[in-house]
Amino acid sequence: MDAGVNKDNCSSLPQHPLTITNFNYGDPYNPPISLSSFGEESQMLMIFMKCANPVKSPFYVNTAPCINGTYSYVLIKSNITYVENLCKLELIAISSMPIKDYRNISYMDIHNRLAYGFELS
Repeated sequence: MDAGVNKDNCSSLPQHPLTITNFNYGDPYNPPISLSSFGEESQMLMIFMKCANPVKSPFYVNTAPCINGTYSYVLIKSNITYVENLCKLELIAISSMPIKDYRNISYMDIHNRLAYGFELS
């Protein structure tokens, strides 16, 4: 867990987030994300975005009221085709806490995964 993430403060964010330079083609944390034996995704890539306009997409989770900023979202499916026009990447975080269903995820679910962090093997 990053020391910047406080489980009891949903506006807290990692102090040492990942950037695109932390990834290379073929890394295990790049899509497609592997599945565990339970059919859950074994890690979750969370991409924090700021957008110039509101986004209506099932892959974007609104960060309000936890994170101030107009049109602030977390992109929870990391395919580049899901990036909307006029959206800027703010930070990337990984969690190894499995997720079964992206369709009903809230920002508090995402923040709990930030607080959980990720496991290295």
